[in-house]
Amino acid sequence: MGATSPETSAASRPASDDRTTARTAAITLGAWIAVTIAAVTVLLSFGDAISSPFL
Repeated sequence: MGATSPETSAASRPASDDRTTARTAAITLGAWIAVTIAAVTVLLSFGDAISSPFL
């Protein structure tokens, strides 16, 4: 009675996969946002110095 049926364990696997996929997507999105904020900060801070050799 304590054992789960194959249907129950198969039904719970996609939910686990969805959680893993959502967690991975959230971490990736957070990394992209951090990189974007860092790039904007660098450009705002050093934009003139970076662009002056090209002008």
